[in-house]
Amino acid sequence: MSQEILEGIHISDSNRTSILLASWFCFTGFLLDYENAEAKSIEYLRDFLNSSSTSLGNMKAESLISQYYHPKLEDDIAHMIFKDALVLLEYGSNYKVAQNLKAYELELNSGVVKNESEFQAEQLARLLNAKLSTPYTLNTYGHILSQNILSTRKRIQRASSDNSKQKTPIRFEGIEEGIPNRGIQSFFRSNYRVHINLSAIADNKANIMISVNAIIISVLISLLSYRNIAETHPQYILPVVIFIFTGLASLIFAVLSARPKITYPNKNVVDKNIQKRNIIFFGSFVTMKLDRYEEIMDEVFREDHLIYGNMIRDMYNLGKVLDKKYQSLVISYNIFMIGFALTVLTFLATLFL
Repeated sequence: MSQEILEGIHISDSNRTSILLASWFCFTGFLLDYENAEAKSIEYLRDFLNSSSTSLGNMKAESLISQYYHPKLEDDIAHMIFKDALVLLEYGSNYKVAQNLKAYELELNSGVVKNESEFQAEQLARLLNAKLSTPYTLNTYGHILSQNILSTRKRIQRASSDNSKQKTPIRFEGIEEGIPNRGIQSFFRSNYRVHINLSAIADNKANIMISVNAIIISVLISLLSYRNIAETHPQYILPVVIFIFTGLASLIFAVLSARPKITYPNKNVVDKNIQKRNIIFFGSFVTMKLDRYEEIMDEVFREDHLIYGNMIRDMYNLGKVLDKKYQSLVISYNIFMIGFALTVLTFLATLFL
């Protein structure tokens, strides 16, 4: 921050050097001795200057560092610029980040945890006391301080309002404030499309297994009863029986995958607050009277967290259904693959051995 201000103000090289040195070493003392940071910072500055080959003066830099720990009015231009740099570092464009870091620092080093309204009130008091000394910084950065004062006052009002209501946070409430509405719609639209496509793929694969197994089993049963094959070619009975049983097992799991299942989660529920949480799926409302359904939907549409909560729970339930579908489908394909391989191997063994 000091470098940025120095680019807009013309001062002597000695003052410029002192300001930069003070900026580099002002906070180094906190690294090793938090309670005695001023002395450590000055000590590091002296060590640096003593080890430097240049003949840099350090008295002005030490005075500037002390100004941070013991603020006082100074008419010297170097002190004014350095003071403005410190003010803008803490209350400038990165004020929100610096504010959060200061809260963490206070909590870690002193163990003091303040609520939002108390902390923001202290920050507002410091902001109101923060003054810019040079005309350049006042004209260039003064509006930032004003904006931060207004935003801090709004945070205090919001925190005070929340504390007075003692409101328990509700899931999915107010998410439109943080995410554009179009982005939320795109998220749900793409997720529903993916879930529906995956369900259609699972049903198609299940239909394939049902058709293939049903046809092959029908043919094999007909073959077994044709011209008394058990007496004419008994060596073929074993591979045929193997595939009939494995094909039947594969067909059963394929049917389980494609079989529709309807649940009625709100059938015996009378609490409207519970009914409002699961209202999208048709099994949740077909047992309701029309007036009850309209009343619940009216309340859902008036509260955004209920809309998004219902959609999220519906997507979760769709995922659970897909999980069961694909588990049954995987078992069906595995049984078919193993049964078909055993059938072929058994047939070859009986044919050539």
